[in-house]
Amino acid sequence: MSSLFPVPAGRKSPLVLLITLILLSSSAVNAAGIAGYTSAEDLPENAADLLPAQPERPWLHHRSSRENAVNKGITQVPAALLPQLQSLQDRIEELDRVRSREQAELKQQIADLKARQEDDAVTETALRKQLTDREAQIADLKQRLSDIHTGSSGLQQQLSAVKQQLAGRDSVEANLNKQLARRDSQIEELKQQLATEKNARTDQTARMLSLEKRLPDVSPVTAEQQQAYASGMAFADVVSRSLRLQKELGVNLQSELVLAGIADGLNHTPRLNSEQIKQRNQELDTRLNHLLTVRQEKTEKERAEQQKMGTEWYTRFRKTAGVKMLREGVLYRVIKAGKGAKIKPQDTADILLSGYLVDGKAFDASGVKKRVQRVRPGDLLPALTDVLTTLNAGSHVEILLSPSEAFGDKGVSGLIPGGATLRFDIQVISVNVNPSGR
Repeated sequence: MSSLFPVPAGRKSPLVLLITLILLSSSAVNAAGIAGYTSAEDLPENAADLLPAQPERPWLHHRSSRENAVNKGITQVPAALLPQLQSLQDRIEELDRVRSREQAELKQQIADLKARQEDDAVTETALRKQLTDREAQIADLKQRLSDIHTGSSGLQQQLSAVKQQLAGRDSVEANLNKQLARRDSQIEELKQQLATEKNARTDQTARMLSLEKRLPDVSPVTAEQQQAYASGMAFADVVSRSLRLQKELGVNLQSELVLAGIADGLNHTPRLNSEQIKQRNQELDTRLNHLLTVRQEKTEKERAEQQKMGTEWYTRFRKTAGVKMLREGVLYRVIKAGKGAKIKPQDTADILLSGYLVDGKAFDASGVKKRVQRVRPGDLLPALTDVLTTLNAGSHVEILLSPSEAFGDKGVSGLIPGGATLRFDIQVISVNVNPSGR
């Protein structure tokens, strides 16, 4: 009997053995089921040729090239076993695919293990380097300890020298007594200078009184009189601001002498010659320029420190639970949400406000002291206004402002350094709605 599926006649593969077992156990039944014969001997020799041709299976065409290349000594499988054989082949292919996937997964696991081994090798190298560095540090500490022991010997020598010096304390006491005597003499000289200056101050006061008496009691009525008086006031304002700036820098000039110099200058009766006046003014300019330079350097240093600490503060506060960012440079955290009226810029609000620098120093402690301030939200810093108008009356909020949203690089003289990051603690006690909306 011929078959439609070729099997090599020589070497028996597991597949052929499996097919043979199936043939032995079910060939008669299959023959009877297909053609009505009760045994294989009843089948004609060309019974396979009488069976209908198997339908073509396009997904198996790729096998045709291999099947055509089989040697002529190939036996054929009965057509009745083709479905079972095909099912077995599908199962084998499925097992091959599973095996391929498992092999791929094993290869990936091997690759991961190799990567871990490489990482472990890198870690081991780093640890070895750390160990080497630690050993070097230990060696350095040992060297320092040796140096300290050597230094202690030197200290002992110095102690011996000090003891020798103390042995001559009588001579030292004598020298100190001489110095005290000279100091007493200097004190007496200073007392005399003080008395002289006191007399000079009395004389200056008398001159000022005399000057005041010479000044006419004028009443600027006409336009020209008012212009003259206004010019004097403007000049006095310039002098006053100059004296105030000099005082901020640490230079305190006596206003009486300044006024006397102005009067003498106007009357062309100077008490110093032109060379003395020039020299003293140059000395003052040099001193003021130096003090300005020192203050600017100090201001720049403080600004840099404020900016550095403020940036770190801003970063930490941004990570705090519940903190929101209104926009870049404006962070806030609602401590308590109010249930009152919505806050508007034109309303009047009673608030407790405290303001702090990055070091915790309060530049406005009115809130801590429970001093209520009545303000219009629209009159506050724009960033504070923008945050408050998102809340309701009764709210308690903490606000952090970067320098760009506060007072920038200039700060507020005497209160807030340049480049400062500011924190505000604000409690909105009540809001009085402005019906006009203005």
